[in-house]
Amino acid sequence: MRRLLALSFCLLLAACGSDDTQKSKPVVQVPQAPEYAVDQQLYKDAAENLIKRFSGDLKSRLMDAYKKKGAVRAIGVCSEVAPDIAAAHTIGGWSIKRVSEKFRNPANRPDTTEQMFLTSLADTGDFAPTFLTSWHEEEIDSVETVVMHYYKPIRVDAFCLKCHGDLQTLAPGVYKKLKREYPSDHATGYKGGELRGMFVVEATWPEGREMAEILASGAEIPLPVTDTAEIDSGQADSL
Repeated sequence: MRRLLALSFCLLLAACGSDDTQKSKPVVQVPQAPEYAVDQQLYKDAAENLIKRFSGDLKSRLMDAYKKKGAVRAIGVCSEVAPDIAAAHTIGGWSIKRVSEKFRNPANRPDTTEQMFLTSLADTGDFAPTFLTSWHEEEIDSVETVVMHYYKPIRVDAFCLKCHGDLQTLAPGVYKKLKREYPSDHATGYKGGELRGMFVVEATWPEGREMAEILASGAEIPLPVTDTAEIDSGQADSL
């Protein structure tokens, strides 16, 4: 059982721009825990590589399904396969998920902290990844654990528009499937380059340090194989 000691973050206004134009935008300031400060860059590097692995795996499955049976099939991949891929990458004290303010499935609704970051990104157009730490105290053996979070924006690319673009320009069959399986869908009407949501990576320290070193090094990590041969309709985790 864990007792939350603190969740610390703040948004500061930082001026940037030329001599003629000043633009203010919120910047996340990372609370410094001296005993873990040296590990923060390791964590960021590992988080980036975990996102790269996860998103690359998911996109390859989506592209494969799309080539075989079109965009309607790709929706099935997001519904049935994405949670399995995320679960496969949840290992060694690390986890990854996706959230969106304009979610397709309520399971991807952001919490209060995630919503703050999404709003900040949308307001400023600053899509740089952000980093946050929170501290917990383990009552077992009085072990102090640091919980680290990393948020990386997801932007809409041309492929996303087949299922997330304007209703008039969705790929054939997509609108009908969305109306049938996601009657309360919020995830259409996007333009290319817009903010779609965020990857959220979480790791516990020191438990996750060993896996962080593996992830940061780029070493291969064997993961369970997810079979996309038979994908039924469903709403498990479509972003």
